[in-house]
Formats: sequence, C-alpha cells, structure tokens
Amino acid sequence: MNRLVAALIIAPWAVWYGYRAVRAVRRGAFESLLDPIERASVPDLFWFSVARQTMLSALFTTLACAALLDVRAMVTFWIFGVFAVVYVLLFIVESIRLSRSRAADVPPTGR
Repeated sequence: MNRLVAALIIAPWAVWYGYRAVRAVRRGAFESLLDPIERASVPDLFWFSVARQTMLSALFTTLACAALLDVRAMVTFWIFGVFAVVYVLLFIVESIRLSRSRAADVPPTGR
C-alpha cells in the first residue's frame, strides 16, 4: 500500500512537467515564472527550458515507477545520480552555447 501511495504522490509531478514541455512546444513559448520565453526570439533558452521540463518529467516518472515496483534504495540513488549528471551537463552545454552566441553578437572593435 505504501508503494502505491508513493507512486500516486509522485505521478502528478511527472504529468505536470510533461504537460508544460508539450504545451511549450505546441505554443512556441515557454511560460516561466518571470516572462514567457518565445522560441523565435530566444531559441537556445526556449529549448533548454523544454529539455529541463522533459528531464524532470522523466525523472518523476522513473521515481514513481521505482516506488511502485519497490526497487532498492541504491537503484533510486543511481537513477537520481544519472539525472543529476545529465542535468549538469545540459546546463554546461547550454551555458557554453549561450556565451558563444553572445560573443558572436558583439561587433569587433576596429581601429
């Protein structure tokens, strides 16, 4: 019974993050807490936000399945560890891409 309750508590989070990612792709704008991020104006940040929402949905789906199937704590630790590594790598890659695109937008100083 505890496994089912844990899965039912985690499942809405998985659905919510998946819904936000799909809705952002369909509308062409990701609704963040501050301002909407439009795909046409800031594509890097938009796709980063969609990828983050998709990853969070996948994490919560995996954790709900792990709770439902009553996997061991070490497996859950590895699931979360892999997610954390992929999330950090996604953040690093997006930061590098954003800094390169900003550097390309700055006009060179000529003499």
